[in-house]
Parts: sequence; C-alpha cells; structure tokens
Amino acid sequence: MIRKTLLACLAATATAACAGPDQPTDDDPANVGLSGAYLTTEHYAETDVVGFHFRVERVACPDEDEGDFEPNVMEANVDLMAGLLPGMVELLEQRLDSQSKHVGADLFISLAPGCYDVTAVPASHIDGDEWRPSAECAAARLMEPVEVLPGETAEPPLMIAQCEGDPTAQLDTPVALNRPPQLEIAIEDDKFAYECAPVTICATVADPDDDPIEVVWDQIGGVEPFSIEIGPLTLVDFEAGRRIWEQCATVTNRFTGDYAYRVTAYDLGRLDGEAVRMERLTGEDSHITTTFPLYVNWVEERRCFDEDGELVPVDESAVVERTPGCDFYSAEEYYCGDDYAENHPDEAAFLCPDGEFDAEALYPQCG
Repeated sequence: MIRKTLLACLAATATAACAGPDQPTDDDPANVGLSGAYLTTEHYAETDVVGFHFRVERVACPDEDEGDFEPNVMEANVDLMAGLLPGMVELLEQRLDSQSKHVGADLFISLAPGCYDVTAVPASHIDGDEWRPSAECAAARLMEPVEVLPGETAEPPLMIAQCEGDPTAQLDTPVALNRPPQLEIAIEDDKFAYECAPVTICATVADPDDDPIEVVWDQIGGVEPFSIEIGPLTLVDFEAGRRIWEQCATVTNRFTGDYAYRVTAYDLGRLDGEAVRMERLTGEDSHITTTFPLYVNWVEERRCFDEDGELVPVDESAVVERTPGCDFYSAEEYYCGDDYAENHPDEAAFLCPDGEFDAEALYPQCG
C-alpha cells in the first residue's frame, strides 16, 4: 500500500510512519481517473523495484568525537510513491530536470539532532519489515552525512539510485537478389553409340550474377555404365561481365540399351568461409537441371575386305573407337550366338555354317 507523508502530496512514507488523517486513501474517489495513476503504471513496469529500504546511521559530526553520541541505526521500508518526480518541487529540481519523470520514494522520520549517513536500497519485495533488494537497481547514499538540527527538518539533496538500462543494439542487414544458373548441353559424339564406344557430353554454364558454379552429373536410367569420367570445370569465356564455364563428361556404356543422364548446375555462395550452394543460404531452389538420353546399339560395323584380304573400315568415318578394357560383342559372337540363332535361324545358318563365322558372307569387298 502507498502512503503519503506531511512533506508533500507526492511523497510516499516509511512503513513505520503515520499517514495524516486528512490524506485520501487508495479507495478515495478523489483518486479515481487521475492521469498520474496511468503514468505510474507505465513507469512501475520498467524495473523490479516496488520501494526502498532506508538505513539511517548516526555518525560523528565534524565537531564531535565517537564517544560524544550514542551510536544508532534505524531502518525502514518505504513503498514507491503514487506520483512521479520532480512534480514541480523546487528541492527535487536541484537534481532533476523539471520535465523529467522519475519513480521514487521519500522517508520522513523523527531523529535526535546530529549527523547521519543515509542509504536507500531499491527493493523488489516489501512485506512489513521483510524486504528483498532489487536485482536491477543499485543502492543510493548521500555524498556526505546530513546534519539534523534541533527543531528543524533537514532536507539533503535528492539521492539517485542507478538502474540497469535495456541493452541497445543496431541492425544493419543488406539483402541481394539471386538468380539460378543457365545451362546448355552438347553431345559431342553420336548419342547412338556402339558398345564400349565413349561418348563425350559437355555442359556450358553461366550464372546471371556471376556466382561460382558446381556441376553434378547423375545417371538416372539404364544399367551401370562401364565408366564415366568427369573433367574439370574450366573457364572458357567471359561474356557480358559474366564468366562462362564448361565441364565435360565422357561416358562409356557396355551393354546395348537405353541410358539416361542428368546434369544439374548450382550457383555457390559462402558460409563460414566455405563455398556452399546458394540454395542452402536462401532456403529456396537455385539450380538448373536438364536430362539427356544415350542409346547403345549393336549393328555390324561398316567394314570391307581390302585387296590384301584384310577386314578394314570402309572409310575414316566408320572407325569405331572403344574404351580400352571394355569387352564388347564381336560380329562372330553376335551372329553365331544362341540368341541370334534362336530368333533368326536362317540368317544364322547362312552367316555361321557349321557354327563357324563366315566374315565374307557379311562384309563386302572394298572398292
């Protein structure tokens, strides 16, 4: 409960002091609707302080010795006052600007004449004589003892208890637009390839924002290839302020069939000093993907017998390059095998009489 003293209508008293009978109580209708009550609510909420614990200690005056007086310590708990300081009180305006608004309390107490040290500790809880110090505000004390003269009320300068402030920080956050890369695929060899014939595919990538690039190659259809060799990502051009990158992969498929591959290009940013995909930073997709097919077929190579009786390619375009170590089907294995004989018995008998491959039946003379 907040109590007023005889000093001023803004002052709250020690719990040990008596309120004047003519002062309105909290239930007095005169208190209803006062703007000060609204301000009090706002200011009270800013700290954990509900009042002050005062400690008043008798000390020696400049002309006294320690034995000239009876040592004495008085303590009192005082609730916060209803109004705000300075409230046009000239005494308070010695320390506070007239337009400022401070929460405070006031101790009015009767003392024997003499000199006193006064300390006021902000309290976060008061219950009679029990109290708990504030965790947010520090104690205040008079800079020097105050002398109380006989028959007078001493009014020392306002004490000020310093509280912690709310931390202050700034936010300065830039933002940039990001666009995904651009990607083109070129199959440098025939996508209809022979068994074990390597096919080279090149991906050309540029980023609209000129970010670094990562290219990922995946097989998404067909049996496992004999080999896939992915070359380095190479800077091949610089166009319209952007770097142009190229990465090529050479794929060798062993078996006849259909194959499918996927190429994905990612643009890169940085996180903790490391290159990372930009979509990890944005939380949104930032890549481009394309797929392409490769077909592996088996048809006899375009060959003929030269004048020396050697079986040779009909011309340079008929030369089939195959990856070393990849075991492909020869014409003899194909035409003389059980599968071909079962499905094409007449052709097999013509090309493989008595089970022996007759190359001259399949390949013509050069000329």
